[in-house]
Amino acid sequence: MRQQQSGFTIIELIVVIALLGILSAVALPRFIDISTDAHKATVQGTAGGLASGIALAKAQAIAQNITPGKAMSFDGSPLYMNSNKLPVSGSSAKPSAAGCVEVWNSVLQANAPSVSTSEGAAFKVVYQKPICEFKYNKDGSDSVKIEYSQKTGFVIPTLK
Repeated sequence: MRQQQSGFTIIELIVVIALLGILSAVALPRFIDISTDAHKATVQGTAGGLASGIALAKAQAIAQNITPGKAMSFDGSPLYMNSNKLPVSGSSAKPSAAGCVEVWNSVLQANAPSVSTSEGAAFKVVYQKPICEFKYNKDGSDSVKIEYSQKTGFVIPTLK
């Protein structure tokens, strides 16, 4: 009596391997793109938080009738406002890159991405009057950034 063997034939195994190869070739680029999407989501979320914090600071400055060049206490941190009642710095009434860092740290929560005037942080600040430009360093691109206008209060993320 002959015993029946069970299992896959070589042709079935080759077909399965070919299908797996095709699926991985199609799916792999999408998985790589998830990293880019995550970086963009980080920047969008941070820009939203920054815009909300600046709006809250402006509302408080209006409610307290803060005059330009005078500091107010915002969540325990000093914050200097300009004539448009928008935050410009945490240590002086004169806007600068360091002032942009202070505004960032004052209006965002403690777990916000790091920011600095040098390359080591998640965002690098460049100040070009009246714009605080926060360039995102984590994706290796110079085109992903957040701009905060100290003249209008607009916060604009750029996600190229």
